[in-house]
Amino acid sequence: MSQPQPSWSDPELADHLEGLLDPAVAAALSAELERDPALRARREALARALPEPLRLPPLPPPSALASRVAARLRELPRDAELADALEGLGDEALLAREPERAAALALSESLPRLPAPPGLLGEVLARLEAEGLARPSQANPRPSDAELADLLEGALEPGAAEALELALGGSPALRARLAALEAALPASPRLPELSPPAGLLERTLAALPQDPLPLAELDPAAPLPLPAGLLSATLERLSAEGLVEAAPSSAPASL
Repeated sequence: MSQPQPSWSDPELADHLEGLLDPAVAAALSAELERDPALRARREALARALPEPLRLPPLPPPSALASRVAARLRELPRDAELADALEGLGDEALLAREPERAAALALSESLPRLPAPPGLLGEVLARLEAEGLARPSQANPRPSDAELADLLEGALEPGAAEALELALGGSPALRARLAALEAALPASPRLPELSPPAGLLERTLAALPQDPLPLAELDPAAPLPLPAGLLSATLERLSAEGLVEAAPSSAPASL
């Protein structure tokens, strides 16, 4: 028989009312509510109090909120130009005009990027799928073994590698596949480099004519003769396309 839970907090009771507890925890709390009248009284008091905030009048936004948001929107293009200048991609004179802002951007860029906690991506995707905001096939495409092998060998594009590493952080099954591939790849047989067959070069040289073919002695200054029939073929083509009039056929003169 389970012992009574001595320290159920108000947030846990509120989560129980809203159905947000893990099923096992919710079952344990329900069983405790059956046994403990004081706990039931606390839960009923919370059930009466929880709707009260919904009846409060809506509060207006702070008076300076709109102006601060507008100012920040105006700063964003300037910050982008300063960031480009810091990377040598823009006008470096901007750095001298706004040294404090440039120094702040440089400091933020120098901070190391924090990796996502292991499993975070998988939890987010699972929550999106549970709420119908993403389909499993769209939210978590299954990488192929070829893509995993390319990641191991550093052959993926940077963007594709980063996306695959994020997917690995959220999928224990995918990490297991990657580890299995990593263990198998070094043991896979490597094909030996093939060398040309023995004697190929000698046989090729033997098949070539030993003496160069004789060339006709041509005068470099003399024009090359036209191929036989070239002129008549050209005239026939021009005549067929209507670019020249066909010459009347000549008939032998009668004596």
